[in-house]
Amino acid sequence: MAVPRTCALVTTLVLSAACMPAPQPIPWPIDPDAVDDPARMVIDPRTASPGEVIEIRFPAGGDRGILFALDEREDATWERRAYLLSDANGGNPAAYDIDDDDMMVEMVGISGPGPDRVILPDISAAGDYRICTASAVENVCARIKIEGR
Repeated sequence: MAVPRTCALVTTLVLSAACMPAPQPIPWPIDPDAVDDPARMVIDPRTASPGEVIEIRFPAGGDRGILFALDEREDATWERRAYLLSDANGGNPAAYDIDDDDMMVEMVGISGPGPDRVILPDISAAGDYRICTASAVENVCARIKIEGR
């Protein structure tokens, strides 16, 4: 009788694990359709330093995930520099290099006005950047000036 119970327990564990959503691997490419829209996404403060925690608000509400992208303006294009995880699901804000192959992101749905807090990564280049939602149905962005360290 011990064998059937063991098999049932293993089957239950395997089915439970198979039904749980798996974290999604990144990186995601820059979304060419992401739009700067200050009516939908606002960053405070608008000028910040590496290591600083900033707030992102969504005045009209809206659905999004906990993953944001930090892009740097280079000539006429945007270049992805980092991924930012917000604290909107109860975790701590974190910043990750785009080359971090081990980073996995839970697909968590967030809605409402925020604030979602993110931390700016330790980057040395001061300049014009934007932060974009990176896992929303329609990604929106807001501009930020990052001061050098």
